[in-house]
Amino acid sequence: MHWFYFRVLTKGLARGTRVKLNIRNLHRTRSLFEAGMLPRIYYEDQAGLEAGKRGWHVDPKVTYGLQFFQTDQQDNFDPQCQKAEKRYHTLSLIYEVQDINESIYIAYDRPYTYS
Repeated sequence: MHWFYFRVLTKGLARGTRVKLNIRNLHRTRSLFEAGMLPRIYYEDQAGLEAGKRGWHVDPKVTYGLQFFQTDQQDNFDPQCQKAEKRYHTLSLIYEVQDINESIYIAYDRPYTYS
């Protein structure tokens, strides 16, 4: 599984600005993203959001342009990785800023705990 979970701060970016995110060095050669899966997003400020945008959700209007491809080992890798026999992959997506100075989380799927 390709697991990721990170925060994006859009301080100073205007609404509608597109930010391209590349998640590199993934080991798996296949991904559910190739079959249409989209990453989950969560807005830190939940006040005033529409019901469909509260909590962890998928929004194809906000995250789009998803690509999953084999990474060129010669492109910005350190010398040890360039010599490795293992092939790495990149997940690339575009996030469109929804509000000025927002804070959002993007994850492979909804985070959970075992407790």
